[in-house]
Amino acid sequence: MSIGIGREEWSLTVENVKSKHKANARIADPLYAAILGGFGPYNNKRDEDKWTISLSMPVVRNITADLSFYHTTREDQQYNHPQHNYIERGGSIHFKMGV
Repeated sequence: MSIGIGREEWSLTVENVKSKHKANARIADPLYAAILGGFGPYNNKRDEDKWTISLSMPVVRNITADLSFYHTTREDQQYNHPQHNYIERGGSIHFKMGV
């Protein structure tokens, strides 16, 4: 989902991306199952939620700044191991020069 507003010289966009992955697996190969800690069934899960805010605006004459910031949360569990929760934040700034 994305929503944006803007004019000729500036724009603002907010975007949200969600993904969910759930799977059940049965591992029958003895060597592979031994590495994972026994025979299946195994529950695998990954849920991700990412928010991005992007802004483009003039700084001075003929120079435009493009700013982007994001915040991501992710829950990840593979082969019945403990669930891991991640938070990732970041951003970028780019300058464009026109003639």
